[in-house]
Amino acid sequence: MPSTGIVIDTREHNAAMRQYIRYSKRDLAFIVNKRGINIAFIAMRKTPAATPKRIERDLRKRMPSPGRKGRGRPPRAALLIASGSDKAGRKGKPTPGLYGKDMANEIESLIDRRQRTRAYIKSGFLKSIRDLERGVPGRARRQPRNVQNFSRQPGEGKVAKPGLNPTAEVINHATKAQQIAGPALQAALNADAADMRRFTAKRMQTTANKFNR
Repeated sequence: MPSTGIVIDTREHNAAMRQYIRYSKRDLAFIVNKRGINIAFIAMRKTPAATPKRIERDLRKRMPSPGRKGRGRPPRAALLIASGSDKAGRKGKPTPGLYGKDMANEIESLIDRRQRTRAYIKSGFLKSIRDLERGVPGRARRQPRNVQNFSRQPGEGKVAKPGLNPTAEVINHATKAQQIAGPALQAALNADAADMRRFTAKRMQTTANKFNR
């Protein structure tokens, strides 16, 4: 089903899909795109995002430093800024010599930026959803909660096209998506498989009831 750089076990989902197809009245490409959207929505919801308070606490945490104790130790944010860390958005460009008010302003800016982009990995799934929706005509757009519409969302979806083996792809390009979103995507795949099995069971029961009259 969905393809991504994240390693997942699709066996359970594939088995559920084979049964589901037998009882669905939709064409195969439509089914694949619909299930892909559902998986991406669940994965987006289950992908963790740090709270604003946790982000600020992490960046203000005092770090060990030679010759410094207690309040004299630098906050983690200051070390990231001074070293040019990508985590501080410095793109490998160290910024030494920042002290006092100048450093305080840089720290506030870093905290604000990290808080505003805390759901960046989630937004990769949102881009996948919007791309896949083109393959499900007439489907109303569901607006997700707590996921910002970043100008550049780190993801994409590839629509399944009619044919013998239509395939939809859900791709999240965000940095660390594999570690952070991987478990969420696996859980989403399992949840979607369970949903298809419930649908299949109901259709099978309906068929059985007709013969038992």
